[in-house]
Amino acid sequence: MIPNKSITNKGAIRASIIKYLNELADLALVRKGLDKFISDNLIIEEDLESGTITFNCKVPIVVQLRTIQGNSIEVLEIESSI
Repeated sequence: MIPNKSITNKGAIRASIIKYLNELADLALVRKGLDKFISDNLIIEEDLESGTITFNCKVPIVVQLRTIQGNSIEVLEIESSI
């Protein structure tokens, strides 16, 4: 792109979004190592008439739980001599 000019394209925007998501991964907000997944699921739409770009992307966040496993714990009463 041209420095100090408001010019961009879908490829530059795609690269910036992937860069930002990698920065979020460094902060443990999204999962790391998903560049291909993100690239495959990133949809960028441009409207040249209005001068807007909109993007949508599936991003697996770190806090998603898929399985919670637990064990049954038997609680025993302990008699107190107090």
